[in-house]
Amino acid sequence: MTKRLLALVASLAMLAPLAQAEALVDAANPAALYELARGYGSAELGKSERGNPKIKGRIDGMAYTIFFLQCEKGEKCRDVQLSAGWSGYDVSQAQIADWNSSKNYSKAYLDDENDPILEMDIVMSPGMSPAAFERALGLWKKALRDFRKEVLKVPD
Repeated sequence: MTKRLLALVASLAMLAPLAQAEALVDAANPAALYELARGYGSAELGKSERGNPKIKGRIDGMAYTIFFLQCEKGEKCRDVQLSAGWSGYDVSQAQIADWNSSKNYSKAYLDDENDPILEMDIVMSPGMSPAAFERALGLWKKALRDFRKEVLKVPD
């Protein structure tokens, strides 16, 4: 009897960390990502032209969009892309190349109207902790600030 009780206690002790583990978030649950995005500023959950979920938000007054990628008929999305664009700025290809060669997580380019676009992809499948997604949003916030300052030449 004592051995069985010890085995049961040991088994339950091994399961305790699993019970305390944070639930993962992924791109298949846009509402969960929306709630996390709201912690960084305003956010609105909607749909893209293709019918996929998207979140339009603002961080420090800068508009951005979270696009949901690799979706099946607007659901079961696997990844996300954060994107921001600006018009009315004279940005050269050399400035974009300098940005891209010195930054790890984001990429920039000029669209067909020569407007600068900043993007950051996040692989969400098979899921990540909410803290990891918030870390990615923190990196995005820093990228937005740095891009505004270093490329667009907008002072803080």
